[in-house]
Amino acid sequence: MNITPDPRYLTALVNQNLSWREALGELMDNSFDARATRVEIDFASKTLTVRDDGDGSEDVAAMLTLGSHAGTAHTKLGRFGVGLKDAAVWLASSLDISTVRMGQLRVCKIDWDLLLRAATWDVPDPVMEPTQSVNGTTLTFRGVRRAHPPFESLIDALGFTFMPALRSGKQIVVRHGGRQTVCKPYELPPLESIVEDVFDVRGKSVRLRAGIVKSGSKNQHPGFIFVHAFRVIEESSLGANGYSTSQVTGIVELDRKWDLGKNKSKLTDVDAEALGEAIYARCREMLEKASQRARNIELDNLTGKAQALISDALSDVIARERRGRGTSKGTAAATASNLRRINVGMIQPGPRDLKHRSGGVSLDWNAYGDERLGEVDLTSRRITLNLDHPALDRMRQSDNPDGIAALALTVFCVQVFEREAQGKFAFARNHSDVMAALGPMLAGWKPQSQHAKLSSR
Repeated sequence: MNITPDPRYLTALVNQNLSWREALGELMDNSFDARATRVEIDFASKTLTVRDDGDGSEDVAAMLTLGSHAGTAHTKLGRFGVGLKDAAVWLASSLDISTVRMGQLRVCKIDWDLLLRAATWDVPDPVMEPTQSVNGTTLTFRGVRRAHPPFESLIDALGFTFMPALRSGKQIVVRHGGRQTVCKPYELPPLESIVEDVFDVRGKSVRLRAGIVKSGSKNQHPGFIFVHAFRVIEESSLGANGYSTSQVTGIVELDRKWDLGKNKSKLTDVDAEALGEAIYARCREMLEKASQRARNIELDNLTGKAQALISDALSDVIARERRGRGTSKGTAAATASNLRRINVGMIQPGPRDLKHRSGGVSLDWNAYGDERLGEVDLTSRRITLNLDHPALDRMRQSDNPDGIAALALTVFCVQVFEREAQGKFAFARNHSDVMAALGPMLAGWKPQSQHAKLSSR
């Protein structure tokens, strides 16, 4: 019986959801499996050429037959016999293969668009002839279907994906638009609180090295980077057990026994959950520390936004208070009168970042263990809000700098008027004075986020 796939199957391959990184990755996998030390990728207008200095192939039919795989003792990545075919059909209308192995040149061409209309998948046999050329394979894709990728991003992606291969001395060279670029391997940022271990998960070997990214360094690939043989399989938070990995990175090396997805871009092993548990058992303390730092950084960012809003509000009311001086009429003079005894030098208009402004009001946090909103130290010009207050906690959780700034200004106004009262009147009977001051402060305040209302959570 004839089991040639329906041509519609090729149409599905043409339209599959691949990326340039994945397609080229499949070709790199085959080259490195063939012990290549250098792979060159040349982009032309409608042509893509990929050549390597590997062992070459003596079974061109296996290269072109869906599901066929001609592995050797050196094969580490190829398993399913679909990688080259997936990439070739997705990439271009036709493929020319030229491969040299042990003094024998084999040349073959396949027209995918013709096969899309064919009843059977009969293609010409490869042409064979002796040669003095060294071993290697050249793949030429003609009638490229896809727009060229952003090359800087592609080069970075290849440097990350094939970090293990490049670190071992192998080379990937990309040529485009008259430029030639040698891909550099991705380097982990400086780490602290490092966890290192080698262990087995149900008979499968794992090597772990991870840590917290040192302050001031960028974490381009947060979480754990899972590596197999020459390449990165995936990056994920598997093993974090719900902890934040924004400040964590590291490499998890897996041996050949682990099962991978079709395009080697995902770990699909049934023991993945057990692997995550083993990683967490070793990294728990480090993850807790990293999560606390992440929360501190998030709080710092939120505090900075709130400080900028407070700066705008205070600067605006003082400017209007100055404009109102010398007049007995007008809203500005009347509403700002109660603020004239405030030390104007501590609220001068200026840069938005109060934390770094000389003489500015700074915003801080403290856990008071009660329900007070916070306190103000007028000597050091610092507003301290209560980490334990439910409303403030909801605002932090919902990233609401507007609400935080509003309550900080409330605390500020209350403290200022309590000081100015100097025991002459009971503050509780004169809360309207506070609102008279808070009103003009917020009147000119332009919220910088979409969270002007308190969270209802």
